[in-house]
Amino acid sequence: MLRPGYTDDSALFYPPFLSMFDSIRFSAIRYMVFTGANGSDPTYPSATEWTDRKLPTDAAQSAVPTIGKRVGGCWEHVIDLANRTQTDAWINVPISASADYVAQLAAMLKNDLDPDLNIYVESSNEVWNTAPGFEQSQYNKAQAAALGIGEQENHARRTVELAQLFGSVFGPGALNGRIRVVLCSHQPMLKWWVEPMLQYIQTHFGPPSNYIYAIGCQTYFSGGAQNGESVAQILNDCHSSITGQITDAGINEAGRTQWIAKGNTWNLPGGFVSYEGGPDHGGGSTVNIANRILAERSAGMCAEMRYNLDDAFIQLGGALAMQFTLTSGYNRYGCWGLTDDVNNPHRNFKFACLQDLLNEVSTDVEAPIDESDPGFSVFPNPSNGHFILAFSLKNAARCAAELYNPQGKRIRVLFSEKPFPAGDNSIETADGATLAEGLYFVKLSVAGDVRWKRVVVVR
Repeated sequence: MLRPGYTDDSALFYPPFLSMFDSIRFSAIRYMVFTGANGSDPTYPSATEWTDRKLPTDAAQSAVPTIGKRVGGCWEHVIDLANRTQTDAWINVPISASADYVAQLAAMLKNDLDPDLNIYVESSNEVWNTAPGFEQSQYNKAQAAALGIGEQENHARRTVELAQLFGSVFGPGALNGRIRVVLCSHQPMLKWWVEPMLQYIQTHFGPPSNYIYAIGCQTYFSGGAQNGESVAQILNDCHSSITGQITDAGINEAGRTQWIAKGNTWNLPGGFVSYEGGPDHGGGSTVNIANRILAERSAGMCAEMRYNLDDAFIQLGGALAMQFTLTSGYNRYGCWGLTDDVNNPHRNFKFACLQDLLNEVSTDVEAPIDESDPGFSVFPNPSNGHFILAFSLKNAARCAAELYNPQGKRIRVLFSEKPFPAGDNSIETADGATLAEGLYFVKLSVAGDVRWKRVVVVR
């Protein structure tokens, strides 16, 4: 299920910001930027204690050394925003946080977060990243050396430790249910970091699926590296960048299909997720800045974002895709935001793209089901996941069919813009074995006309 979130919470309670959630159904927010996960840890072996955390009463909710606290916003505001927007919370727990800190944080979330919301738990952010500003990698390296294990092994150990601490606070059944611990790494490092980490967990703690909900990496794409490239060429580069990430036949063997297969091999409940992603034309390059920004604001970028999130992620079997970010400036360092103006989110096509992709029509509110429609039927119903769509057309037309869950989220494209002749037509769906039991809705689109049917999957 596609569940983009965002990571830039700088406009936390600004009214236009909150109103954006009324028009787009994000399922999760990742609070990495807001809570200041990067570069906020002390030098090992010092630990971050619960008394060191940011408070709602502090003079600033960003990293301000003058008040003696390097971290960003407080956890109380994280909980408040998650409750207001009814979105799952993805939290980045400091790598230096003591066991007491983690237990206190878990208790606060258990007591104050809406019990219907899930919590994604990640150890810090990009502990593999040795670039300036990611000093948590140095903490991880020093801690690993002190424990006599490798850096990737320590990352795995710490992630399991978080799972154990959260599990002890939330109680039996919480892990891989409401508490979803994610083991993240760099996209090319699937067999260099991720597989060894899973093997380490297996050896020292037992099956990783007892602790780890999903594995995750980035899903960025980019273009326009060459001076003089047109907007069309940049978009073509973006498309190629996405396609090249689907399957990696090179030395790393770390394409998205391979990440998905790895999650399935280890029986991880959440499989494969993307902790950050979206168009990225940054790095500080001064080449072709104007066209790179124009490409971000073009209608074509909407198509590439849909390709990246839908065809090259959800349709492959990806579970949760996080968009970096909701808002940002567009400059030579990056053009990540869905919009560059929270007051005017539709200055470009990217916000509308996700609005369309996520909102597609809520079956239980905006699209009444006509079970008596003789021109459209789904059978057998109940079904084992394989079913036939039968429909009649007055004229030849191109048709599309999609499958939705009861919350109105599209989970599968059954067929897309396929030509059919006038008269009676039928088509059998493919690959229904992976559908969980439950209620679904089939949306048939015929030349702008939309028709719906219910279908129940049972085993």
